[in-house]
Amino acid sequence: MARRLAENADVSVLLLEAGGDDDVPEVMRAEQWPLNLGSERDWNFSAQPNPHLNGRAIPFGMGKVLGGGSSINVMARASPPPVNGDPISPSLIGTISTSRQELPLRPDERQRIPPRRPRPSW
Repeated sequence: MARRLAENADVSVLLLEAGGDDDVPEVMRAEQWPLNLGSERDWNFSAQPNPHLNGRAIPFGMGKVLGGGSSINVMARASPPPVNGDPISPSLIGTISTSRQELPLRPDERQRIPPRRPRPSW
């Protein structure tokens, strides 16, 4: 929302984030992301107990650091094995390729994640 407000040159926007610095190994190193859940970097929010889940209350990983949940959560990608993904039904995916051989083997073959920018010194 702050970005959208800041697009208006007639508006000044001050964005405050609660929490501390995210420059710790548990945030900066992807393989350590589970160490953030339930830690001092997590607000420890949970959903209401759900009767469809045997009364369990599912936790929400919400970051108490700069960047919020984006700093303490993770995204994973898994390609289907050939037995499950070749051929892929065109009715499921429309006009894009239906051949597993045309899918990238590694995420970096399809997308490039830009390096983290240095923080402003203010």
